[in-house]
Amino acid sequence: MVQPPWGRIVVRVGALLLTVLASGLLTALPASGPSTSPAAAGPTSAGRPNAWPTQPPVTPTGSGEAGPTAEPSPTAEPSPTAEPSPTAEPSPSATPSTAPTEGGGKPPSPEATYPDAPTLVGAVSLQHDRGSRGPHVHTLPADVRAGDFILATVEVYDLVPFTVPDGFTSVATATGGGDFRPKTVMFYRWAEAGDRSITIPLPVNQHKTSTVAVYRGVNRQSPIVAHSTGFGGTTTITAPSVTAVAGSRLVFVVGVCSNETEAPWTGPAGMTRRAVVDFEAWHGMVFYDQAVGAGATGPRTAVRAQPAHQSAILVALRPA
Repeated sequence: MVQPPWGRIVVRVGALLLTVLASGLLTALPASGPSTSPAAAGPTSAGRPNAWPTQPPVTPTGSGEAGPTAEPSPTAEPSPTAEPSPTAEPSPSATPSTAPTEGGGKPPSPEATYPDAPTLVGAVSLQHDRGSRGPHVHTLPADVRAGDFILATVEVYDLVPFTVPDGFTSVATATGGGDFRPKTVMFYRWAEAGDRSITIPLPVNQHKTSTVAVYRGVNRQSPIVAHSTGFGGTTTITAPSVTAVAGSRLVFVVGVCSNETEAPWTGPAGMTRRAVVDFEAWHGMVFYDQAVGAGATGPRTAVRAQPAHQSAILVALRPA
C-alpha cells in the first residue's frame, strides 16, 4: 500500500533534526588526546574555557626558569624651550631744557658741550626808576664766594655824567652821542669775602636802569676775551661779532633811555634771556647770555617791537 506524502515529509524532517543535534553534541565535547592549551588556562564558565591570554609565552632561560621581562626604556624628556632674551629697554630721551630762550623758541646750546664755561650764580639783579631815587643797591646771591666775577651794567642818558665806581674795571661804553641818546656802560670787579651787596652811584631826577650778574669760573688773570658795541635808531640793534675761546660765556646787553614807546625785545637765537624791563616809555634794558665755542661768534641782534634809539654791548668772558 502506498504511504501518504505527509508521512514521508515527517520522516525526513525527523532525520534532519537528529543529524543537527548529533553535530552539536560532538562540537561541545573536548577533543581526545593531550590538550594544546597553556597550563595557565583559567577556569571555565558554563563548560567553556576563558579567553586565551594575550601575552606571548615566556622563553625559558638557560637555567630553566623564565627570565625577567625587559623594562621598557624610559621616554626621553623633551628639552626645555629656551627662554627668549629680554628685550633691552630703550634709553630715556633726554629731557629738553626749560630755560627761557629767544629767537623763535630755539633752545640754547647745551651747557654740557662747554663744561668749563663760566656759570651764572643765582639770578641777574635788575633795578630801574624814573628819577625818584639816586644810587641803585643790588643784593648779591646768597651763595656768592670770594673770587666770583661781578659784572655790572648801567643805562642812562648820554649827557648824564657817569663814573665807574671805585674798585671796578671798565669793560666798554656804547653810545650814539648827542642829546637824549642812550648810553650803556659795563664794568666788573672780583667778589671778596663778606660781600652781600653792590651799590652803583646814580643821580636823582634821571631815568636809569642797572643790572648786576655774578659768574663763577671766570679767568682771574684775563677775564675779558673780546667785546664789541652797537648803536641804532630803528627797531633793530646789532653788536658786531667777536672772537671767543672754547667755553667762553657770551653776554649781550641792550638798553634804551629816551622818550620812546615801551615795547618788548626779541633776542638772538640760542641766547638765554636773564633779565628785562621793557614796560617803561623812557628807559629799559634786556640781558642775554650763552656758552660758546672757539672762533668768531657772529653778530648778535635784538629786535624791538617799536623803533627806538638803542645801544648794546657784546662781551666774551674767558673761562678759568
